[in-house]
Amino acid sequence: MLRLHAARLDFHQFDSEPETGADVAVAFNALPATDPVQHGEPMFALSRTVLFAPILVGLCAACPQGIEAARPNADGRPSVAVVVPFVRADTVEQPETEGAAVLGLTERTLQLPDSVPADATVWRGVIALRYARTLRNESWQHRQNRREQELRSALATAAAEDRKELRARLDVLNHARETFQDPGVVIDAVLVEGADAGRLLVDANRNGRLDDDPEWTSVLSELPELRFRGELPSVEGPVMLAVQMHKPESPPAPVAAEKIDPPDSTADRSERIAYLHALDGIHNRKQHLPRVIAAADAVIETIGEEVWTRSPEELSSRQQEVRQQLIDALYRKGRALAYMELPDVIARHPIIDQEEHDRRFEANFQQLARLVDTTERKFFLLHIRRDRRRGDHGQAIRLLNRYLAESPDVWLFHKKRRDLYGLLGWNDWQAYEHAWMLIRFPEQHLK
Repeated sequence: MLRLHAARLDFHQFDSEPETGADVAVAFNALPATDPVQHGEPMFALSRTVLFAPILVGLCAACPQGIEAARPNADGRPSVAVVVPFVRADTVEQPETEGAAVLGLTERTLQLPDSVPADATVWRGVIALRYARTLRNESWQHRQNRREQELRSALATAAAEDRKELRARLDVLNHARETFQDPGVVIDAVLVEGADAGRLLVDANRNGRLDDDPEWTSVLSELPELRFRGELPSVEGPVMLAVQMHKPESPPAPVAAEKIDPPDSTADRSERIAYLHALDGIHNRKQHLPRVIAAADAVIETIGEEVWTRSPEELSSRQQEVRQQLIDALYRKGRALAYMELPDVIARHPIIDQEEHDRRFEANFQQLARLVDTTERKFFLLHIRRDRRRGDHGQAIRLLNRYLAESPDVWLFHKKRRDLYGLLGWNDWQAYEHAWMLIRFPEQHLK
């Protein structure tokens, strides 16, 4: 079984243009673990900083938006920002007849050469070539035009209850086309460390057959520094890679739900709220969602009918405070019910009665919607979950786009949009969003 590990991205900024033949570097950190990584396990142990150094290229600096576009050189050759955020894999396949395979960060299956030892430590990464424009070509434009025509045709004959969603999908498509920025070429890379030396394999042809591509030459293969030299598409001259050691921070220790003392049946509302917040506030809350839901119900049952039925203006200041406590409990309960549907949660805790779960989610959402506008920023992710459950993926993306315009640097918003594109069947836009996530948010792949 091959061991696959992780990395985060760092940058080195250079103040002056390098001399001919000088090395210019972009850095990343690979996080190897001592044992094969299982799904959901945290990463520990030593890591490596890897430097990519194309000759005579300009670089981007680290910035909140991710990777800035590099500028062309004076002779017209493209400057290239090379990004290699190495991250762990959740699965490693080893078919008997085809050799070891790993899922690349671009989601292409990569076949490793037979010469890679079965006990090798392997990292996945990507190389992003921002100036290799590939997406918005004639075929791309034709596909978007055809998609728009199909949506307009469907809208013309749709039943009244379907028109809102179709209009939303048209809005989403137009927004995507208006805000399009070509991410360039994103290429999978695999770093393999054997007992004696390291190897770099690059899917330069983007066909998933790493043994079909030229291997990079090891220039220096002794720890603590590994160096490689090779070629990349659209880059003139060789590219140098170097590997150095460093140690990352350890993640926080998980908190067991059993260690948070529940209140007894006679506890007042403040004690119940304190328990709900404590239970819902630890980072591994997804491991005990039924407890969170029960704690929220324990708070909700203490709220009088007048808080449910009267407008905020009709309530006393004390009742308005209780109303906010009710809203908070309903939102936390809805979020926990939504978390129960996540694949990693279902793998550990399957939903026994899906019909009953659907009923509980919808009833809770309707109760919350009586009290607040669920499209407001505090609640909109729950609103999007409901849209997704109802198949209203266009409406969900349109709402996401509103908040992405305000907060373009939130990785989670981009992840949700990528996944919703996939649910729409817009695989081209899903791949587009995925490429930009790899470029803008390399560190998030550690999560």
